[in-house]
Amino acid sequence: MEREKKKALIEQYKTMQHPMGVFMIRLKPDEVRLDINNLAVKKCHIRSTNNLRSIMNSTKVKLASNFYPFRELQKDWTLYGEEAFEVVILEELTYTKIDLNETYDDELEILRIMWEDKLSEQGYTAYKKTTKL
Repeated sequence: MEREKKKALIEQYKTMQHPMGVFMIRLKPDEVRLDINNLAVKKCHIRSTNNLRSIMNSTKVKLASNFYPFRELQKDWTLYGEEAFEVVILEELTYTKIDLNETYDDELEILRIMWEDKLSEQGYTAYKKTTKL
């Protein structure tokens, strides 16, 4: 009986539709730093994913462990601390496809690019992925 219940729970998880969309990590507005000309530096990190909760948590764990591939973001995270940043869900994508095996990768990538453009118009620049600190 226990084995059947476990199998049913695993199957239920496989067919679950996780929230997907675009999120960003940025310095909180009151934590924004200034450049050499005393202008606010508004930087953010934008990601699209088919499992928001999982990737947001994974990103925070990697940053806390000093193991995130966006070294400039990692440097600021280490310098200012987690409490100086906020994680914001920018937009969730709703499921429209019938087939559970179909992916939303293209739609998520388009959504991410759209948000990059919107935030760029608001004065934000994206953290760049680099391999060295």
